[in-house]
Amino acid sequence: MSRKNYEEEIADRLKILETAVHQLREELDKLDDELSEDQIAQFSELDELRKRSRSTFQELVDASDEKFDDVQDRMEQYWRSLGREIKAFDDQLKH
Repeated sequence: MSRKNYEEEIADRLKILETAVHQLREELDKLDDELSEDQIAQFSELDELRKRSRSTFQELVDASDEKFDDVQDRMEQYWRSLGREIKAFDDQLKH
């Protein structure tokens, strides 16, 4: 896969995950009185992970060819972590 195609794929994946975070935020706003401090803190951590993922994506786009592979590895780690955290948090809200 070319670098350009990879960047486009990651951009699409991030949009999906950022939409999921936004939807969780909307759910949290509706449940505000029912949320524990732990849940609020957990969502804050999730949102911070989203921000770091977005920042790392920008690093990926701006990276030189020599640094691209290193940044790509970090991007993949953030992407997987963000996906896991979104799923875990969403599952917790449903129970």
